[in-house]
Parts: sequence; C-alpha cells; structure tokens
Amino acid sequence: MALIYLDACALITAREKVTPESQALVNLIAEGAGAETPFITSDLALVEVLTKPIQGLIDRTPDREDVTKRADHDWYLGNLVSDGLLLRTKPLQRDILLQAALMRARTLGLKTPDAIHAATAYHFGCTHFVTGDTKLVKSIERDEAWLNSGRRFNFVGLTVAALDALRAELIS
Repeated sequence: MALIYLDACALITAREKVTPESQALVNLIAEGAGAETPFITSDLALVEVLTKPIQGLIDRTPDREDVTKRADHDWYLGNLVSDGLLLRTKPLQRDILLQAALMRARTLGLKTPDAIHAATAYHFGCTHFVTGDTKLVKSIERDEAWLNSGRRFNFVGLTVAALDALRAELIS
C-alpha cells in the first residue's frame, strides 16, 4: 500500500496556488481522502505553511483582515492534524531528528527543514515523497547511504504527468 509524504511545498501548492499542477495535486489528495488516508506530513510543515497566512493577519482589525490569508490559516489548522481525513501530521521525534542530522552531515547543501521532512518520510516508511523542491531532491539523491537503502521512497515532482501517474497508481 502506498504511503505518500507531502512536504510544505506540496501543501502550499495544493492550498494556495491555482495552476494545472495544483489541481492535479488536489485531485490526488481527494482520491485518497478518508479514514485510511495514505498522506502524511511532519508537524514541521505547520511552521512552514502558516507563516505567510499569519503575516497576513498580524496587526489587522477583523474588518481589515485578509480573507484569503484567514481562509488559508483556518484550512491548515483544520487539516494538518494527527487524525485528519485528508492527511495526517506526524510528530517530531528524537530518532527522526537524529536521522535528519545524519542526512545533513552526509549531504552538502541539505537544509534542516528538508532533512527533517525526508527523515520523517523515511522513518514512517513512505513509498512516495511529493515535492516541488528540486534542490531537496538533488541533495537527497547525492546521499550514498540513502541511495543504497532498501527503504527508499520515490520522489514525485509537482507536474501534472507525475501527479496523475501517482493518482492512477493509488486507485489501482
């Protein structure tokens, strides 16, 4: 069974963008929605996805509030939960942080948030990792230990073709 990791880039694309790629991602997520959703992310994603919506709400009176930022803020808080129907968030754990530190030590240019996302996906045995972050993909794919691991996940880029192929795999 597929277990699919969505990083912050993928979540922001699904929620805040209006493109053919974002629609393909929304369709993919909708296909798997339900009690046994195959989608996970890290609690770290909350920090990354909420920053801009919160910036749009700071120091504003309710009558001057940015309604788009409020809607994004409320959607993220309502859906990025441990028992969500669209996806489930996974808590940061010491062993995930240690794995992220190892990945950063072995991989030049890998940023801490990216290492935590990759380590979380690895820890929970994800089969796929959806991201639009090509630097993350290139960094991880230079990690010899990860390349030789039997628990590797497949990166899925934010292209209509890649997302539709994953959706077809999910429903088959």
